[in-house]
Amino acid sequence: MEVILDWMHAVLPAEARSFFSPISAPIHALSCLARDRVLPVVGRTVQSPDLASVALLVVIFFISLRIVHMLYRAVVFWVSLTLRLLFWLAVAGAALYLWDRGFDGTVADAEYLVGYWWDEYRRFQMQAEEHRLREAAGFYREPVPRPQREDWW
Repeated sequence: MEVILDWMHAVLPAEARSFFSPISAPIHALSCLARDRVLPVVGRTVQSPDLASVALLVVIFFISLRIVHMLYRAVVFWVSLTLRLLFWLAVAGAALYLWDRGFDGTVADAEYLVGYWWDEYRRFQMQAEEHRLREAAGFYREPVPRPQREDWW
């Protein structure tokens, strides 16, 4: 940081130095404070290999968590983009269908589809009820198990 400050005083004119001095002075103070606090911790960590390996594992763990988080965000972005695109395509398709058929034709088509699927639902309900009644009457029996052969390979 001191090199940058020396370079700034040597290269920049006085007007620019006066402009950058409110910014550069706190940055220089913070870098000196960080250097005074961080360098002793790094020196102790390097002297103790066990602590250094644990610190390295912790750093690798946090970096891998950040990578997984980035991958998660990328997947969420693409999935949400796809779902939004499908939604707006469906809205556009419905609008085009309404434009092409008109309001009365669209209502008639919707009534036909609702009636068709309601009839299918009732038909499946009747089949399920018939199956339950036949099962309760004993119409369906358990299959007789086949005897096992003793000499099968």
